[in-house]
Amino acid sequence: MPQPTRIWPHGSGRTGHNQTAVDMPEGVCVVVGDVDSITLPATSDDPIWGVTAGPIKAAQRGDVQRDGVGLVRAGVGGFAAGQRLMPEPATGHAIPFAAAAGGNASYLGLALTTTPENQLGEVDLAGPGASRQG
Repeated sequence: MPQPTRIWPHGSGRTGHNQTAVDMPEGVCVVVGDVDSITLPATSDDPIWGVTAGPIKAAQRGDVQRDGVGLVRAGVGGFAAGQRLMPEPATGHAIPFAAAAGGNASYLGLALTTTPENQLGEVDLAGPGASRQG
């Protein structure tokens, strides 16, 4: 089985400053605060700024991919190719889109690979701040 591949278009990356007290693993969704400070999403509707392109230690800077095909860590139950995805609150992992009827949630993008829980899979990223209604 081929390894998942990141496609990082020119200009789609930014540096984020992990202002939390915990290390962030590769492939988690992040939200942006003041300037370029990043944290994990607290709710499924927090506007996603991008996905960590590698681990980012607490109080350190690291790369965040905001467009293209990103490698994203699957949340509880994993995800299947072709599913729309949203962030899992508190972990920043990707889960199948499941906003309540009439409710909003951040739209991370479209799964390109079937990926088991806590593994990295390919996701065609929707871009910063994308949202969708259930």
